[in-house]
Amino acid sequence: MPPMSMIVAVIVAMAITYFVCGIPFGLIVASRMGGIDVRKVGSGNIGTTNVARSVGAGAAGVTFLLDVAKGVVCTLVARMVFARLFAQGDLSAMALSQELGFMVSWVYLATIVGHVFSCYLGFHGGKGIAVGLGGALGFISIAGCSPSHALSPSSPPHATCPPAPSPPRSSCPSGPWSSITHVPGPSSPS
Repeated sequence: MPPMSMIVAVIVAMAITYFVCGIPFGLIVASRMGGIDVRKVGSGNIGTTNVARSVGAGAAGVTFLLDVAKGVVCTLVARMVFARLFAQGDLSAMALSQELGFMVSWVYLATIVGHVFSCYLGFHGGKGIAVGLGGALGFISIAGCSPSHALSPSSPPHATCPPAPSPPRSSCPSGPWSSITHVPGPSSPS
C-alpha cells in the first residue's frame, strides 16, 4: 500500500483537477462568441460538435483547444508535482509503466469525471473526448522532448532537449519505395 502522503497528494490533485476540468468552456465560448446557450440547441451537449453546429467552426476550435488544454495542464502539472514530491524530480518515474504511474492515472480519471459530471452544471457536462485527449497528452513527451530531461532538478534552468534520433531507413527489401533511403527534412542538408 502506498504511503499516506501519496494517497493524500493524489486525492488533493484529483479534487483540484475535478474543479478545473469541470469548467464548461463550450458553454462559455458559445455564450461569448455567439450569445447562445448550447444546452438549449442542437444536441444539448456543451462539447465541440454542438458548439460547431450552433455557433460555428471558430468557436468550436476555441472550445476544443480549451478543453484539451485543461486536460494537458492538469495531468502535466500533477506529474511534475508528484515527481518533485516522491521521485526526486524524475518525471520518468511517473510513467504508466512505473511504480508511481498510478498517481497520475487517478488524476487523468479526474479530468474526465470533472468534465462529464461538472459540478458547475448540476453534474452534467460534455462527453470528455477533448479533455481525455488532453489528459493523455499530459502523459507523453511533447514534441519529442521528454519532460524528465528538460525539467529534472539536475538540468540547468535553460535545459534543452537532446536532438531527436534520425528515423530508421526503410526495411522494405523491394517495391516502388525501396530506392528511397533518406527524405531530407527541415534540419537535414539537401
